[in-house]
Amino acid sequence: MNISTSYKVTQTPYNENYFGDVVEETDSDKRNSRYLNQLGIELEQFCKIPTLSLKKEFLCHHLVKNEIEIFDWQIDDNVRLNKLNSINRLFNSIIKSRLFSNHQDIYSPLSGGLSQINSRTTYNVSLMKMTNDDLNQSILIVGEKKSGVEPGFQATLKKDICSWIFHQYPNAQKRWEFIKNYGRFIHIITKDDFNKKLTYELENSFAHTYFYLYDEQKMYYGKQLVNIDGPSFHTMLSQTIEGKTIDCKIFLTRKRIQQLITFNGGHSPSYKSNIDCIALDPDADFPLYLFKNSYIEKNGDYVVPNTDDLKRSHAIQETAKILGDVFTSLIVRGWKLYKTGKVYDLNFAAVREVLGNDMARAYGIKTQTQFLYPGQFEDSTKLLLTTGLWVKGAKDLGGTNGDCLAGDKGDNKYLVKKVKMPFQNISYLSDNSVKNLADKICLLLTQYDWDAIGSKAQNKLRLGDEFIGIDFGKAYEENDDLVKYIGPYFQINHPKCQFKNFSIFYDSTLSEKLKGIIKLIKWKGDISNIDRRILDSYGTDFVQELDQIVEKTDEIIFDDYLKCFKDIGANLDKDSLNAKICEHIITQIENTKKKAINSRNAFIDKFQHYLQITQPEVNLLENLEKVMLGSDQTSLRSPDETVLLHHVRMKINIVEEWDINPSYFKQHRLRAKLREDKYSETAFKNISQWILKDSENLVTINCINNYIVFTFNPSDLSKICQLFSEEKIKKAFHPSDYISYQIYCCETRLNHFLEKYLDENNKREVVQKHSEYSDTYQVFVPQTLLKKLSSLNTTLDLFQYDKNAIQKEDGLMLNVSRETLFHLDGNLRRMPLDDELRDEDISLEEETLGEHEVSLGKRVSPKDDIKNRDCSTMIYDYIYTWIFGVDDDQREYSSISQKEENDEYTAHG
Repeated sequence: MNISTSYKVTQTPYNENYFGDVVEETDSDKRNSRYLNQLGIELEQFCKIPTLSLKKEFLCHHLVKNEIEIFDWQIDDNVRLNKLNSINRLFNSIIKSRLFSNHQDIYSPLSGGLSQINSRTTYNVSLMKMTNDDLNQSILIVGEKKSGVEPGFQATLKKDICSWIFHQYPNAQKRWEFIKNYGRFIHIITKDDFNKKLTYELENSFAHTYFYLYDEQKMYYGKQLVNIDGPSFHTMLSQTIEGKTIDCKIFLTRKRIQQLITFNGGHSPSYKSNIDCIALDPDADFPLYLFKNSYIEKNGDYVVPNTDDLKRSHAIQETAKILGDVFTSLIVRGWKLYKTGKVYDLNFAAVREVLGNDMARAYGIKTQTQFLYPGQFEDSTKLLLTTGLWVKGAKDLGGTNGDCLAGDKGDNKYLVKKVKMPFQNISYLSDNSVKNLADKICLLLTQYDWDAIGSKAQNKLRLGDEFIGIDFGKAYEENDDLVKYIGPYFQINHPKCQFKNFSIFYDSTLSEKLKGIIKLIKWKGDISNIDRRILDSYGTDFVQELDQIVEKTDEIIFDDYLKCFKDIGANLDKDSLNAKICEHIITQIENTKKKAINSRNAFIDKFQHYLQITQPEVNLLENLEKVMLGSDQTSLRSPDETVLLHHVRMKINIVEEWDINPSYFKQHRLRAKLREDKYSETAFKNISQWILKDSENLVTINCINNYIVFTFNPSDLSKICQLFSEEKIKKAFHPSDYISYQIYCCETRLNHFLEKYLDENNKREVVQKHSEYSDTYQVFVPQTLLKKLSSLNTTLDLFQYDKNAIQKEDGLMLNVSRETLFHLDGNLRRMPLDDELRDEDISLEEETLGEHEVSLGKRVSPKDDIKNRDCSTMIYDYIYTWIFGVDDDQREYSSISQKEENDEYTAHG
């Protein structure tokens, strides 16, 4: 690739750190370099843009910006047309030139955090805000940061507006027509700015005032801009204009115009015919960004936090409610002193956060778009800002104010859903609807991000059933040997550091968490060491996800960041403060890389022995320990007893390690080393009682000192996995909770199924507790579903579930007992309805009714007097017999005899 003497374009792959040979600059190169300058682009800045797509957007932004400025000039129309044609020729020439086409990415696509650091206008944090009318500035501030102690603000980028105009009107003539009418008024105004500027214009008797008001729902989610809903906007204009002549050009989406028309009785809003409403693309979506780290006060090498930012903290707000303003003010002063930090550390903190975000995306986590943005203080000292794109439609992982967390008084809670009918202190069911949640714990632990989830699970988001990574502000902040505090099932037992609510990952199997270890092994480059049969046992979806992960990803990203800051530092005065800041960042990245790689390898070493066996075999080991613990040391509830879990929780761990060398499987042996000898007798007793169910004599168990040894034929492995399945453990150890578990899973599944048939304009609760009867559900069957059932000519009669069911215009209201809910759910889902809906609903909960799911409706007939029945006593006899196939007097285990000889116990199935 040819390299111009006047600009540098890397021809080498992104993981190499040298430039190609320098060749003689051609006349074409010189001409296009001048064209860049005429568009207002510095050649050096242009060549540092890391990707071709970003270069294209950068050129489009400057083209439209120049076109807008030309229309703002007071010149003859013919002269204007010539200038417009001229800059479009410049643009097209650059697009076709070597300057643009001979591009090779400077960094890996994985290092998205570096995408804007060399191509954006430096933001002066000391000015607090930028002039929104100045198109040369990149940032358009539209609001304040709403939470957290770090300073920041909400903003959009003018390049997004200009890029939208370019892509909306790729034809130059149509674009010019749009800009001629509306383009010169492209600026953003907050509500206060609107009132101030409008008042100024009126007081100074200006005849015409132009404003560009975005649709606040689409643009800024209704937080900071003028509320342009019909009533409030009409009132604002009426009170402000007061009969004076004024033109307000209002730019609205079609949706908002329709709302205004509806408000005005079907007439298009005119306001004395002075308002010109136009319809932009209804899908136009100008991104909103959150900028952080925008400190404004600097004292020497130290940066001082703003008092208002500290007061925004939840802890400070709660303190103010208790202690009052005076004491809170003293606390804020002390905290301000504590939070004062060196400018070196604050810059690297920004790098750490964006670096952590890039790592998470490369690991397979969906993350927000986040990048470093160049800023500086008034004295030109550099301050890096983090810029994160608002994730539209996403919500806090823990819900509003943490209301989707429960199970513990401290910071060891679970993600939960409230049950419709609380029973025996159970108020919640663990929420396992977030896809592939468990494997995220591996990355967050290697990053030592103790605040990754947060006290209210507010530091991560969910979008539907997707986990969204944001706010990696604590990633790589600490670097001690964390792995030694991690238990065999990824429990965290750190003596000093509280990993807030990492318990959300715990209601899962060990094999689900081990997927994260497999991803780390792929990063390390050792994935070929894992037998393909073992990888395939984790499922096709996981294997496909694993194929998307690039080997050595973490090392590539670290090297990109090192290259970036070494290049920046090379252009700085070595004795300047900025050079020292850059050198500090480089040193910290190098240190962080070493510690991150060591942490990755340490976690792999701790858990990779499980990857010598398949996923079902891993689950078998976990279930064997649960059986050895027995019912007393396991639970199907959270520690505070209020959350019903999907998996059996072990209160303690008694197995120190499993000897799972594959040779032992070939020799028909598994060996569990217990932590202490005192556990041996109880563990052997519990496991011996369990294998009384083994009518085929599949397994023999021996206890030798603190070892429990399982001997079996490898060909019987699938039968043994079934014998020790978690579903059987739930039934045997926690029968009462297991029944409740079945009911609540059925409740959730049926609710999800019926909601799909609701009319779009008739959203309502379809399954809920009856207001009058404590043991009865109200179930609403939508009319859409009733019509489908009728068209099938099915014999299913919903009135058999409740002879007093109420037929309404939009559906049927049933009152059913808890056990009848099973019957209704089973029969509805067996109907030949929409296969896609039925399959999705059946798979909503994998472990609900187990092998008895289909036969439920066949065994039990609904009772006539449902709403007046008392479920509290009869439901357990009813469901217990159905699930377990035994009567109440058969529920206890039979006693077994044990013999002791030379500290060795032996039991045969």
